[in-house]
Amino acid sequence: MFKLSRSAWMVLIAILIILVGLFLVCAQRQATDAANGEDLAVDDDQFKQELLQLLDLTEDSTQSPDVDVTAQPEDDVLALLETENQSTQKASQKRPAQLDTPSQTTSDNLGISAEMFNKLKGDVDRLERDLEARSAAVDSLRAILNKRNSRLQELEARVAGISSKPSAIRPRRTQGQTGSSAVKSGYEKARELFESYRYRDAINAFTRLLEQNPDDVLADNCQYWIGESYFGLKEYQQAIMEFQKVFAYSMTDKYDDAQLMIGLSYVRSGQKEKAQKEFETFLNTYAGSEYVGVARRYYREI
Repeated sequence: MFKLSRSAWMVLIAILIILVGLFLVCAQRQATDAANGEDLAVDDDQFKQELLQLLDLTEDSTQSPDVDVTAQPEDDVLALLETENQSTQKASQKRPAQLDTPSQTTSDNLGISAEMFNKLKGDVDRLERDLEARSAAVDSLRAILNKRNSRLQELEARVAGISSKPSAIRPRRTQGQTGSSAVKSGYEKARELFESYRYRDAINAFTRLLEQNPDDVLADNCQYWIGESYFGLKEYQQAIMEFQKVFAYSMTDKYDDAQLMIGLSYVRSGQKEKAQKEFETFLNTYAGSEYVGVARRYYREI
């Protein structure tokens, strides 16, 4: 046998002691692990479960047919977008309504309701239409007024004996000339009836004067105002016939008046073509008349 030195034996003993110690430690640890094996397994399962719950990956949640974990954020986004879309649509629906009611701001500034504002606006529009429709009637009345004023001046001139016209428009009877004062009085009364809108009475008065004094200096005036009286009664066809009789008097200064009133009578009776023809005759025949402007306007607008 080999003879070992003392130092070698000591090394072998030390290694043996170490091996024995390691064996004992391992044995003890294995026993301890066996005793605590169940607890470790439980702890591992619990830790795994808690980890899955934190990650929303538990078996219940992953196997549930009603919940889609991966789709849930997308659903939330879609729901949010849908809500914003509905809000936008509601806003767009309200915006046209506000544009359709521009009077709201104006009515608020005026301190009245929108309904009252719209009513007042409608009244104004209707009045404007009425004013435009009556513009022709105003011109007609203005023409009549001008004619009446001019005839009054003419009458005053004739009465004063300073008329620029010949003393006899038609061949006058001496009795008619000497009896002009009586004719003058009757003529003034007839004119008063006309100015009072008593057209029937005025027609009767002027007619009596013509029958009694057909050759008087005021005879053409009487005939003309008979036509004016029928025009005032809105008997336009009869008025036209009476105005046409004025042309039977030679050298009378009422031709332009009668011609204008014939045209106006056709306008009022709705005979526009005849009215335009009469106004054309007026413009061609009486270019120097004071009523040229009125006749020209009617001629253009008919």
